[in-house]
Amino acid sequence: MGQQSSAGAPTFPHANEVLVMSITIVVGYDFSQPSEVALNEALHHAARIPGSVMHVLMALEEKHSVLFPDIEIDYRGASVVQERMSETIRDKVSYARPAGLTFYVHARIGHPAQELLTLAQEASADIIVVGTHGHKHIKRWLVGSVAERLVREAHCSVIVARPKEHAHEEQAAPEPPCPLCVEERQKSAEGAWWCSIHAKPYAPPHRYHYDSNIAEMQPDDQPLW
Repeated sequence: MGQQSSAGAPTFPHANEVLVMSITIVVGYDFSQPSEVALNEALHHAARIPGSVMHVLMALEEKHSVLFPDIEIDYRGASVVQERMSETIRDKVSYARPAGLTFYVHARIGHPAQELLTLAQEASADIIVVGTHGHKHIKRWLVGSVAERLVREAHCSVIVARPKEHAHEEQAAPEPPCPLCVEERQKSAEGAWWCSIHAKPYAPPHRYHYDSNIAEMQPDDQPLW
């Protein structure tokens, strides 16, 4: 909303001024490739708005004992994971170099969806970013997944980041040369390159023009009231 000037008329930012509001982003991370995609997506958004805040969360469950065989999945182990995450995230932030970004690293014990929802509430997040392992059909990964619960229950926008996996289509083959042009070149030993059709000069397409006849002044004999 524009500010009020001394005369009471609203004033608005100059065209060269930019209104910037920092955003708070919560990212789900677990050292996997999909979570790396989510982190990169979050950094991309943070880079667009200087002064943003990013919270990176890993929710530890018993299954993560395979990922961290040297620690117990308890609060002491969560502190160790948090330290390892801090080193990784710090390197990635240093590489991306988003202007004025403040980031925090969290390692909590619990279900990922619940812990992300709780942190988003605590941090008053504007965006939650998560990755997904993805499947061929959306329903197979969306229904019952962490992403599905976040979309249903989060009180802010949720971005489900996925790597680009467009099917590679065969490139169209170049159009073959005009056979009449080829024949003409052979007959003339490349003295003439074009057949009679393609030798014609290029005719630009016709463009239509019109003038406006709308009156700029209101006639005196036609008052507005």
